[in-house]
Amino acid sequence: MILGLSLTLMLVLCARAVFDWRSAAYGMIIMTQLQDPVRKIMPGAPSYLVLLSAPVLLAGLFGLVQARPLWWSSFRALNPKVAARALLLVVFCLPAAAISASYGPFSWTYTLLGAASYGLLFLSIVMGYHLLGEEGAFRRLLAAYCMSTALMMTGGWFELLGYFDESLVIGTDALGKDWIRYRTGYTVDLIAGFYRSPDVMGWHAAACAMLAGILALTARGFGRFVWVLVILVALSGLVLCGRRKMAYMLPLFIGLVPLLTFWFGRNRGMATLSVVVGIVVGGGGLLAFGAIDGARESDFLRYYLEGSTESITRVDEQGITTALATLEQSGFLGGGLGFATPGAHSLPFARPRVWQESGTARLMFELGVPGLIALLLLGVALLRGAVLSLRYAASRDQRVLTYCTGLMAFFLANCASLVYSGQILADPFIASFIGMSLGLVLGFRRSDRPKFLRQQGNFA
Repeated sequence: MILGLSLTLMLVLCARAVFDWRSAAYGMIIMTQLQDPVRKIMPGAPSYLVLLSAPVLLAGLFGLVQARPLWWSSFRALNPKVAARALLLVVFCLPAAAISASYGPFSWTYTLLGAASYGLLFLSIVMGYHLLGEEGAFRRLLAAYCMSTALMMTGGWFELLGYFDESLVIGTDALGKDWIRYRTGYTVDLIAGFYRSPDVMGWHAAACAMLAGILALTARGFGRFVWVLVILVALSGLVLCGRRKMAYMLPLFIGLVPLLTFWFGRNRGMATLSVVVGIVVGGGGLLAFGAIDGARESDFLRYYLEGSTESITRVDEQGITTALATLEQSGFLGGGLGFATPGAHSLPFARPRVWQESGTARLMFELGVPGLIALLLLGVALLRGAVLSLRYAASRDQRVLTYCTGLMAFFLANCASLVYSGQILADPFIASFIGMSLGLVLGFRRSDRPKFLRQQGNFA
């Protein structure tokens, strides 16, 4: 019955997204918050339930194409280099696709999986480009995600304090897993709460903190304190999950927002404000560390502090060393598209046994050197478009610039995390949400976009 209700809700959200493609973003938020609890209470905890948000995304893309027949030509007109290099990437990935399709019977399914993974990520960028509208709608979207995620963070505290121990939706007992980190002289129990793993909880907690930070910086009056409170709730979940690679996105975000604001903006006051908010959030994070450390009766704070130096070394190992090792093992053209894509291990067909954890190693294996070069060229074109958007936003209004720099910092912080580990992209919501954030940045230059500051008032 639970599965039937979930699928019915998904179909309703898909139908709505076809006729109102902008609602797809809200539908995806609803499904991503429900998919893990639903999966845990289903017999066998089927892994395909992780994909519940994907049909809503596809329905939204279909609705976009129907509502805006010129959706691609308008994007291409404003971003010609991005469009040209996206086509170049497709051409340069053909050898990788041919390799993965030639391994044996049904190996073409891995080809389709890899193509869908990269294709949906790019289409999410285009969707985000068209999604940006007036300020009130933009804030409501971020608020919907942040508020629902803050509510989901309560699951971490339930697990920590032992509430609802018999409930399958708390923790990972339903999946038959215990997440423990063994350190010299102590252990750390990682917490997942309502989510299926500490990694997923950590990403949502970090994303909530960063996006609520954007809302806090641009809110007026009492609303700013509301969003700071949401940030602190997200920080508590980030600490509880114990996933340092997610926690380290926050320092990048806190550093990038004032840096980009100072670099592109004329009014330095917002840069100063963002530093102050960062200090408040950082101080709250330290209080959360202390409180949770005492509650867990473990060297949890020590675990994070030790990792601050270890992670620098691991970024070098995962980002560079493993990519070079993959090149040596798989060759110039790589091992084939799709085989290192998160979720490929679930397909019941013969494949090379590989496990590229870092994003760079995955790209090297799947795309080979030609495809990786083409992807880097596409990335440069996207970043160039983002810089043009930042300059445009700086010429408009300080609040517009803050939205733009915040989204750009969110995207860059995620990119840095993906260099370290790309497995989180197995979740279609997370992959598409990261892509949409960059698309929203590009959308600030849209000539047909409604005036972003049309609505005036006391935004919460």
